[in-house]
Amino acid sequence: MLCAYLNNGKIEIKDIEIPTLNDGDVLIKVKYALTDGTDLKTYLRGHYILKDGPFGHEYSGIVVETKNEKFKIGDEVFGINSAYCGNCKFCKQNRENLCIYLKDNIVVGAYAEYLKIPKLVADKNLFIKPEEISFKVAPIIEPLSCVFHGIEKLNLIGFEKILILGSGSIGIMFFLILKENFEVKIYSRSKKRIELLKSAPFYEELNNSFVQNYQGDYDVIIDTTGSFELLSEILKSLPKGSKILLFAGMEKDKFLTFNQSYFHYNEIDIISSFHQTPSSVKKAYQFLIKNHELLEYLITHEIELKDIILAFELMKEGKALKVAIFPSKL
Repeated sequence: MLCAYLNNGKIEIKDIEIPTLNDGDVLIKVKYALTDGTDLKTYLRGHYILKDGPFGHEYSGIVVETKNEKFKIGDEVFGINSAYCGNCKFCKQNRENLCIYLKDNIVVGAYAEYLKIPKLVADKNLFIKPEEISFKVAPIIEPLSCVFHGIEKLNLIGFEKILILGSGSIGIMFFLILKENFEVKIYSRSKKRIELLKSAPFYEELNNSFVQNYQGDYDVIIDTTGSFELLSEILKSLPKGSKILLFAGMEKDKFLTFNQSYFHYNEIDIISSFHQTPSSVKKAYQFLIKNHELLEYLITHEIELKDIILAFELMKEGKALKVAIFPSKL
């Protein structure tokens, strides 16, 4: 089977053996795998967890072999890329996103013709696809779950004004979820990505939310950029009683600094968010069911697996949001 590998910042398409299954595993024929900011970051500068090797983790497909009684051949499925053990110290704290064994129960290699879903992931986070949801949009449940986890961490009761840093697909997901209950603005150094959504029914509302200056009395700031330069500036001017969510990862050799006295006397909260939890997956699933037609607008391109490098070059240049990769002519 064909599979995309990342090797020292270069993508190679390899022909490898179809994975063999252990008890409880499921094998799917991939219909679509979506690109995301994590994959782009891995492509551009590496990732301390994913490193080199097969990549891609937002997937949908059809079950072609199963050793798991929950699924049968022909089932149309989609899912999350990991599962928690339920027994480690973090799972007992309801912080399943930090599960000690998370890396042992993870799905990578969705940019391929076939994908093995390990038992624990199949048991907990592989779902039968509702007929009304397309194979193309179903994989968005994974980043959407991460967004909902970030919102859970923020605890927004009593807050009103939110500024989202970044106009990529993650920033727009935050916007779509939060706009009903909060005054939300999006700050970006470029309007290019928002302009990719001109045909979306929410475009006018999104466009009107765009600001080119992050100064303002915002209760909450959500960073989806991971930009060291931008955050270094933001941390100098946060208002009293505000919160900032560090959603995006940054280069591991970068260290942010801030005035501790100012943060102390103004009780400013710095909050981090990684991955997802069972509760955020549940919320993402419900949101996807209700809003799948809107979310599909975030997928701006479809590209065949053999041309996957083009997908990441388009994303790097700001000419694409999410790209749907398909392994062969559907």
